[in-house]
Amino acid sequence: MGLRWEVPLKNLPYLLGGALLTLRLVGISVVFGIFLGIVGAMGRTSKSKLFHGIATAYVELFRNTPFLVQIYFAYFALPTFNIDLTPGQSALLVMILNTGAYMSEIIRAGIEAVHKSQVESGYSLGMSYLQVFRYVMLPLAMKAIAPPLGNQIISMTLSSCVISQISAEDLTFRAMMLENRTFRSFEIYIVTILIYFLLAEFLYIVIGYINRKVFGIAAKQKLPTMI
Repeated sequence: MGLRWEVPLKNLPYLLGGALLTLRLVGISVVFGIFLGIVGAMGRTSKSKLFHGIATAYVELFRNTPFLVQIYFAYFALPTFNIDLTPGQSALLVMILNTGAYMSEIIRAGIEAVHKSQVESGYSLGMSYLQVFRYVMLPLAMKAIAPPLGNQIISMTLSSCVISQISAEDLTFRAMMLENRTFRSFEIYIVTILIYFLLAEFLYIVIGYINRKVFGIAAKQKLPTMI
């Protein structure tokens, strides 16, 4: 049986629409995830036992449980408490919380790499903890955490394919639907893999450019992406 490349090519706009949804979900997740990550990192480095405990529980919960199970919980279990979310809302909620947990650890590691003398200098100037965090710790940590932050964004883009399991119409879900209609598995998934590859390469280029121009980080300093 010959290959029929016209099937995925004719339906390329349909697949690219799913890719755009993937990017939109990842973009929103990153924006809110970084905010959560900053708050989580503040908690993880705070001297307040309560703040530290809450932040630690949040980070450990989302880092040490499967992403897919978290998605299932949001979509299938939350309706038990009359919290009915659409597939897209469930996916976005879990992606934000999951991204925030990983960002918390990345930002915390960068903060802890800041020399204590610089932090103490901030306190000696009469700054509060929030001011020291905002004006001393975070700016100094950014160059160290920029590469792993970028890699986490790419990892989330690729691993977001699991949201297709609750019928969120991302790239993978649309590829599955198209395959169910046409039975052209090889051609469709080859094109899908190529689209994911191009998305990852595009993000590598954009993030690498930002790292060079904003943080002065050479491309060779980037860490490998881990999923």
